[in-house]
Amino acid sequence: MNLLRAICSWKANGFCFGLLLATLVSAQAEPFANIGVTAPSLNVQTLTAKIKSPPRPTLTITVPANSTALTEPDIIITGTASGKVALAGVFCQLTNVAGLVTNWTSAQTGDNWKNWWINLTLAPGTNFVQAYAVDQNGNFSKTNQVKLIGSAALGQLVGTTITVPSQDYQISFSSGTNGTFSDGGGVGTYSYRKTGPLTGKLSLHYTAPPAASNNDAVVLQFDGSTNGNFVDADDFTASFSLTAATNLAPPLLNGAELGFASTNGQSASLMIFLDSPTVLTNGTLFVTSNPVNIALNLPYPGNVGDRVRVTFNHFSLQSGIWVSNVPVAVTGTVIDIGSTNTVLVLLDTTSLGSRTEVFSPMANVPLNILTFYYTNYIAGNVTDSGDGTFLLYSNYSPIGSLLKINRLGTNEFYVLTYTNATPSGTYFQESHATGGGSPTMDSGIFSIVQPPIITTQPVSVTTTNGGTVTFTVAAAGTQPITYQWQTTNGTVLTDGPKGWGSTISGSATSNLTINVSSTATNDIGAYEVIVANNYGTQISSAANLNITVLPTITSQPQNVSLNTNQNSASFTVTAIGYQPLSYQWLVVANSTTNVLTEGSTNYLNVAESFDVTSTNLNIVNITDTNFSAGFQVIISNNFGSVTSRVASLSYSTTSGLIP
Repeated sequence: MNLLRAICSWKANGFCFGLLLATLVSAQAEPFANIGVTAPSLNVQTLTAKIKSPPRPTLTITVPANSTALTEPDIIITGTASGKVALAGVFCQLTNVAGLVTNWTSAQTGDNWKNWWINLTLAPGTNFVQAYAVDQNGNFSKTNQVKLIGSAALGQLVGTTITVPSQDYQISFSSGTNGTFSDGGGVGTYSYRKTGPLTGKLSLHYTAPPAASNNDAVVLQFDGSTNGNFVDADDFTASFSLTAATNLAPPLLNGAELGFASTNGQSASLMIFLDSPTVLTNGTLFVTSNPVNIALNLPYPGNVGDRVRVTFNHFSLQSGIWVSNVPVAVTGTVIDIGSTNTVLVLLDTTSLGSRTEVFSPMANVPLNILTFYYTNYIAGNVTDSGDGTFLLYSNYSPIGSLLKINRLGTNEFYVLTYTNATPSGTYFQESHATGGGSPTMDSGIFSIVQPPIITTQPVSVTTTNGGTVTFTVAAAGTQPITYQWQTTNGTVLTDGPKGWGSTISGSATSNLTINVSSTATNDIGAYEVIVANNYGTQISSAANLNITVLPTITSQPQNVSLNTNQNSASFTVTAIGYQPLSYQWLVVANSTTNVLTEGSTNYLNVAESFDVTSTNLNIVNITDTNFSAGFQVIISNNFGSVTSRVASLSYSTTSGLIP
């Protein structure tokens, strides 16, 4: 604040004039102030005063930039400031209305305010950063301002699980803003929408089991992109966090058994899932008829009346071009089983397709069979058996699933909540008798156990004496899985050296390694592996170990072309076979083939040959630039021999550089 007082007086034409200038108070005065005074006489005189205000500091906010979207509430604000008078400080505030002063906080500096910074926490509703500098004379800079966009609240919750300290609100999201959830309290549908920069609203509709049917509304107040506070319709308040959803259910249900064990120890049910065959390629696009005939890689394992889910490729016509859309999964009923690995399915939907849409069954994926075969147990004793069907409301979501089972004149609901990747967990069960009546309820633990499934079969290999081979198998199923390799004639393999010189390792693992003897052929034969766990056994297909007995050439000798200044050449061959292997090189010239001898010029006349009984033949001291011939090698062992191709030696028509 500057205070200026000035008193001016003078005489003009006998007239005495005195003036007390007004007090000027301004923290942000204009650079100049003009004051004009006119004397009341014929001789007008005017007094003009120019008053220059002191220089003000300058300040700039460099981080964050204007309209920055924030995903975390804690932010660092940085900037620069300067002035002709030394600065006394920089002050910042967060506010919800431009220009509204709330609470100024002092920033920090390490270089006399040339660069400054401050840490602030973005409270709900605050979306403006304001800052100013002041010098040691009390002069203020203009207030600088940037706008922030709080975006910690997510627009979608795809692929995440929201967890609060309550079993009822452990919910997995997999399809964006609308979809199906399952948890320890029930199963149903949800919708989520972002309601503000830091808030989102979650609407839950529990649909099963019947006792859980209700609605709930949850308000999420995000403190960051993955955490915040949580309030539901009953004013239950807690913190929440978002984590990546992890599918604990098995990727394959082939042959799996779903077992229930009540907490009172009195009952359990065992359900066996059918093995799912794979849908074969259908190369043509078509408007799907209903029913649809589906080609499979194996005979359909179930019965007429089974419930299945079919996945279809979906294409739509856009501007004359067929464009791929999201695949469509449709549930239906098996109405006929063909004799050539086909199944006829009557889809629940009336039609799939129009003039602008085409569909075809998606190939190389399992046909999802929703039918199981079960056996009932009470206190460990078999009391009943038969067929039943279930409907997967959430299709084994990452944290849970609902089974709706129709059997024995009842509708049974099992809400499964996975607790580990065995997979196993806890269940809540509610049964409703056909025709009404009070429901019966139970709870306990469940587990999905699966006999071993060989996903990668061992393959045949060929080696030579002294070589090393490995047979590999891959299997899925409930752990632990054991492996035992054997020959197809029933000889169980064990690790260690064999009487003929070979060594075996990994005979009880998924990888069998054989270091083949350099002199014997006893390892020739077919091998298989028994894969087992506590719930079943499977034997792999046979894989043959072949040992090359006769020599086999793996790399033939190649032609050589020399320049006129070159007088030597080499030929090379590589081969495998029963050891030891012997080599004899031959020369083919003038329509005759003759055996080469070491260091001799026989049959060559103008050159010498060396290493004629090794893998590398050397021709040296060539004196005729018109010399040409062919060379080949005979490779032999105790079981026979093989002859290589003829490789030519010639001079090029273009002379090389003479040394």
